[in-house]
Amino acid sequence: MFKFGREKQKVESPAGARREGPPLLASRARFAVFFACVVAAFAAVGVRLWWLHVATAPKLRAEAEAARRYKLELKAERGRILDSKGGVLATSREVWVIGVDPNEPNLEKENIDEVATRLSKILGISRLDVLAAFNRKYRTVSESAAEPAEAGAEPDGAAKAPEPESDADGAPVVADDAGSKQRLVKWVKLAEGVDLKTREAVAALRVKAVIANRYFVREYPRGQLAAHLVGYMNKEGRPSMGIEKALDFFLKGEDGWIDSRRNAKGREMVDRRIREIAPCDGLNVELTLDAIIQQGVEEELARVAEDFKPKSAIAIVSEAKTGKLLALANWPTFNLNEYSDPKKAPMDSQRNRAVTDVYEPGSVFKIVAFAAGLQEGFFTPASMIDCGGHGPMSAPYKGRLIKLPKDDHPLGVADLRHAIWKSSNRAAAQIGMRIAEQKGEAHFWKWCSDFGFGAECGLITGTEVKGTLHRPEKWDGLTISRMPMGHAVDVTALQTHCAMSVIAAKGDLYAPMLVNRIVARDGSAQWELTPALRRKGVISRATAATMAEMLRGVVSKDGTAVRAEIPGYEVAGKTGTTTKLINGQYSSAHCVASFSGFFPASDPRIVITVVLDDPTGKGTGYGGLYSAPVFKAIADMTIKRLEIPPANPAEAAAAMEKDRKKKGGAPVPPAPRPSPLMFDPL
Repeated sequence: MFKFGREKQKVESPAGARREGPPLLASRARFAVFFACVVAAFAAVGVRLWWLHVATAPKLRAEAEAARRYKLELKAERGRILDSKGGVLATSREVWVIGVDPNEPNLEKENIDEVATRLSKILGISRLDVLAAFNRKYRTVSESAAEPAEAGAEPDGAAKAPEPESDADGAPVVADDAGSKQRLVKWVKLAEGVDLKTREAVAALRVKAVIANRYFVREYPRGQLAAHLVGYMNKEGRPSMGIEKALDFFLKGEDGWIDSRRNAKGREMVDRRIREIAPCDGLNVELTLDAIIQQGVEEELARVAEDFKPKSAIAIVSEAKTGKLLALANWPTFNLNEYSDPKKAPMDSQRNRAVTDVYEPGSVFKIVAFAAGLQEGFFTPASMIDCGGHGPMSAPYKGRLIKLPKDDHPLGVADLRHAIWKSSNRAAAQIGMRIAEQKGEAHFWKWCSDFGFGAECGLITGTEVKGTLHRPEKWDGLTISRMPMGHAVDVTALQTHCAMSVIAAKGDLYAPMLVNRIVARDGSAQWELTPALRRKGVISRATAATMAEMLRGVVSKDGTAVRAEIPGYEVAGKTGTTTKLINGQYSSAHCVASFSGFFPASDPRIVITVVLDDPTGKGTGYGGLYSAPVFKAIADMTIKRLEIPPANPAEAAAAMEKDRKKKGGAPVPPAPRPSPLMFDPL
């Protein structure tokens, strides 16, 4: 083969000469790659900086701020509940929760064994438990689990015992093992509910790692007194019933707080404190209750419960012309300081039966029919009514005959006075039928409604039931002859009390008044309540006076409530005896005995209602037999407490002298005459 061109000859490089580098193209490519990497690196840094300082800056700033933020809640003291004389029914006691910070830097300088020994003696806990608290440096928290609270359990009747500092946010992570993290422990509880003396003893140790934080627990100095009205605070620190719940807005006050910053060790930097708002303690609530009368009423119900074993007992005492409640008691009751004990305070004992339990009122309800008959002008106290004898009796009503209820004490033909004195069912039925026939059944229903039945009374504690007052369209053929005597209607004890108060208040219907005023800590009144008039002029003043005089005869030897008589005080009232429905039939062996009345009849001051559910004893549970004596006992106690002078001093003095001779006591001074300013001239 021929080679064209001249062959290039190899030229050997002299020794030590530099070798030729890579081709120019290769060098440029390598440089380009290197340059690209540098640019990419700077770009990545720039993007990251942009991401941190622009895109996510607000979020990261907020997280950093939250990690450094220190916020401590300052609890307000709950207001007191007082009786009308300033006696304390509910108050808050200042207590402390004691805990340790096992990671306190100065703890290394302390003799842990000695501190633990002294703390265990002061707090009355095991020395080993104290040492274990000091040695609990870390806690393990799963990433998927919620952060547990380091503070202790909530004490009864108080908000959660405060934790001085929480390490849940921003606490240093000291280990990371298989999805779990260990965090520094900042708080381990040793004891709660510690009193001031114990707290001062702990403070005397001067150990910075031992921390005491204040909170309040609710206490009830009078125990069970007015338990159903006062109410209580539950374990979660929430009001559960009574005034505690109804007026929580005034009682709870406003909590304060400290907004500050903390350092890397989780300690507050006082110089960086942003805001400090002092707590505003709650206001006091002054009730209308008289603690002495309330105590006496509760003791009387306890005595009745012991003697007659009723299923329940209710008693209500109020001022006649204002509706102010002086006492409202239920049996069975419970101690407010032991509300969580199911044996000492079962739920069945905690309901306010005066407003939650309904029953057929029986003959007390007859005041509606008699008052309506007088007000409408169909009857006068001297009007004669045929009440029949022992046998069945019917009366015409809208062109048909309606069978009338039977009477336990047949009267024959009697005037209106004797009919109510002897509590005639047939007389009440015929009065109601006369009104309904002349003006319509809806008109008689309105009379019942005007007296407050079928509606809530307006007790501030709530939980009331309306009872049952069926409208005429739901009545059957016998309802118009049964409702006037207190059947075919369900009421509460408070409704019965308010209805009787209409007569005592000269014809006006008042709501029961339980709160006098809201009072600041310095004693100044922030809000004064006045009697609430629900309906004015239910009946006229003349009709009210006539009814009071007629009811005066009920409490006499000719009436059904002679056991309620108080010589010299002109007691007026009405008994009620209702047989209970047992297996769909009325049983004379099971009754609700009641009595509602007031005194003095000529110028009423006090209204008292007593309801006993199924008292046991000799004979039928008549209201005059069981409830009237309870009324008398409560009335006697109320007269002494309020120093109510008799309407008839001579009669009262004679009765007292007779009683003195019977008991062989010392002579009794003359009864004081009523002051001209004592009674309302109305």
